[in-house]
Amino acid sequence: MHGWQRGLLLCLCLLSPLAMAAEVIENFAVRLQVQRDGNLLVTERITVQAEGEQIKRGIYRDLPVRYTLPTGLQQSSPIILLDALRDGQTERVRLEENGTWVRYYLGSADRLLQPGRYEYELRYQVERSLLHHSTTDELYWNVTGNGWGFPIQQASVEVQLPSGARMGQFAAYTGGWGSRDKAYEVLEQRDDTLRLASTQPLPAYQGLTVAVDWPAGLVTRPDFAERNGAL
Repeated sequence: MHGWQRGLLLCLCLLSPLAMAAEVIENFAVRLQVQRDGNLLVTERITVQAEGEQIKRGIYRDLPVRYTLPTGLQQSSPIILLDALRDGQTERVRLEENGTWVRYYLGSADRLLQPGRYEYELRYQVERSLLHHSTTDELYWNVTGNGWGFPIQQASVEVQLPSGARMGQFAAYTGGWGSRDKAYEVLEQRDDTLRLASTQPLPAYQGLTVAVDWPAGLVTRPDFAERNGAL
């Protein structure tokens, strides 16, 4: 092999990892804890590979705070941010509101991230997030959201019901809005706990949704005024 060929091969070997590098969410792990007061405590751990393309200073998370129930009524579900971390350290957060959604920007406008892997943790409480039926209460939750512009390699969710609950039916879906795909596996199922994980990567703008119900009477139900109160 000529010297110039060896040099070209060396350059290609050095450039290959860079050429293959892409921004992805490597892991999106969520814990959903249903509280007896009817609120939902959410912990999200989002591990990303940043390359300075879309992830330059950090990430943002869009969350709904007002939506339409199957009955046609409008419901408000205010969110209280409890904590935001990056690699275990407190991260700066900026809030943007647009009426039906809120957006949390995690990161500093004056600081660019170096390419690499980062783990973000977001903890927040959602009020009036449950669906209430005549004999059951239900949690229906879009675990990851469907607004990510890059793939999610692995998504998982753990649902914890109040002590004493007996889980009834559950369902989960993967894909885009309205999808009924079921590319997931159940890791654990007990009376008050459900853990499941995706079995294949989720392309951009696709996500994981879970629904669980249990007999009514364990959580406080909001009255009509609270369900439809101003944010």
